[in-house]
Amino acid sequence: MHQEQIRGVGALSCYLPAFMHEHAAAHLSVYMAHGTADPVLPYAWGEEAHHRLEQGGVDVQFTAFDGGHAVPADIKQGFQQWIRAMVEGGQQDAFKHK
Repeated sequence: MHQEQIRGVGALSCYLPAFMHEHAAAHLSVYMAHGTADPVLPYAWGEEAHHRLEQGGVDVQFTAFDGGHAVPADIKQGFQQWIRAMVEGGQQDAFKHK
């Protein structure tokens, strides 16, 4: 698969391993959501991944939500909107979930 065929990456309750280079994703839009009380993957890991990606020049949307590792319905709905925007060729900023 060619790099230009991938427009974005969605990650729910996620982290970015230290060996991964954030600048490799600079051509992508990234959607991330993470629960502030996640017992499986600590929230701080998601925040760190978000900051690393931003510092690497990645177009990243990070949404924090109250809760653990399970993703609430409103976050899933926002993620689906983001996916639709990516498929339709829209920009990440077309997604406005707060």
